[in-house]
Amino acid sequence: MNTTANTVNSPLTGKAARKIQSFEAVSIVDHYSRDYGIDISRFFHEIKEISVYECTDTHYRFYYPFSLSADEKVYDQLQEFSWYYVQQKWDFGQALSYVKPGDSVLEVGCGNGNFLEKLVIAGAKGIGLELNRKAIDEARRKQLVIEQEVVEHFAQHTQEKFDVVCAFHLLEHIWNVKDFIDACIACLKPGGHLLFTVPNHDFMGQPYNPLDKPPHHMGLWGRKAFKGIEKAFPIRLTHVHYSHPKPEARPILVNELSRKLARLPPVLRSMSRFAGTCYPFVPKRYKADVIMAVFTRR
Repeated sequence: MNTTANTVNSPLTGKAARKIQSFEAVSIVDHYSRDYGIDISRFFHEIKEISVYECTDTHYRFYYPFSLSADEKVYDQLQEFSWYYVQQKWDFGQALSYVKPGDSVLEVGCGNGNFLEKLVIAGAKGIGLELNRKAIDEARRKQLVIEQEVVEHFAQHTQEKFDVVCAFHLLEHIWNVKDFIDACIACLKPGGHLLFTVPNHDFMGQPYNPLDKPPHHMGLWGRKAFKGIEKAFPIRLTHVHYSHPKPEARPILVNELSRKLARLPPVLRSMSRFAGTCYPFVPKRYKADVIMAVFTRR
């Protein structure tokens, strides 16, 4: 990555990226300490400012510096919260609609194998990649096939083998996304499906989520960015799916909608008083907190 003091290059294309915004690192440290009781100050040693950049070719947005990715300790601490990992996920069911009996499926970052279990029931042949030793042991007790290996290494000896390659809530944690996506595609048969599930950056409530910043997240993904990466990889975006809007998020979203309407020209600004009435007509892409992108390998 040829990034200099004056230029930050896109991790996807290597070309100069456009700076979107910056914010103080101390604000993130304070959020984690106050909301989760987690000390992340070690990631921001001598770093005062965090910036968001956009790849001008693909519209993918990412955080800089790249050195801020969380370590295993942070994830272990977050997993103490019951809400952090939900076993029954809508995206598992959505992903299964792209799997046929007999298909070979690779799940990158499979955790303790909850999705792999569903593949067995569906009559597919699943293999998972995972680095967490505790999760691997739990998955293997279920007689699931797990390899303790990163996909970049796995792809070197497993090319064009799988009908479906999927990664649920993993892509957003990775700064070196080009090597990761290249490896996922290398494992996929031509015509096979590549599935990514990530937090939806178009979601109106996303700015209020401190976990959508480093060290937890390193990239920001929405429909536009997923469409944009067609230019960088031999894949075609075929479907986009959104999670069901959560009723408990409605007050936050109505407030955000009101704030956006208040920024309209004066003649339209009074519409902000009717944000609650307008909310049902807001497209789902802005109300859903999770997006699934489905690609086909060319």
